[in-house]
Amino acid sequence: MEDLVQAVVLEAAEQVQDKQNKKFNYLGGLYYKKFEAIWLVYLFTAFFSFGYGVTIPVVPLYAKSLGASYFIIGLIGTIYGFSYALAAAPLGKLSDKIGRKKVLSLSAFLSIASSLLYFISKTVFQLLFIKVLDGI
Repeated sequence: MEDLVQAVVLEAAEQVQDKQNKKFNYLGGLYYKKFEAIWLVYLFTAFFSFGYGVTIPVVPLYAKSLGASYFIIGLIGTIYGFSYALAAAPLGKLSDKIGRKKVLSLSAFLSIASSLLYFISKTVFQLLFIKVLDGI
């Protein structure tokens, strides 16, 4: 009798496991949707890191060609960090209130806009403003 109960329990457990595998579509132990989302985050981060990394050596040279002093060039380099630090807490609170996707979309839009604004900037102060936008 115990063997029969044990066999029934094992068979039921296998059926549940089969349902879960079909329902969740496991890929190497990870749920496929989570796996897909992680790769999208990696790709998103790589593109924005590349975009930011490309501007780091170019913007000071461009500012120098516009007649900026070394102090202003240093300010252009540091203003990104200040705006990032000042915007982190309020944007975190906002993301808790309206959702992370909306805040990340806003941040991505501002980053893309600031990258495009570099092309039309004609003064050093425009570069400062663009760096503030880029930090948000």
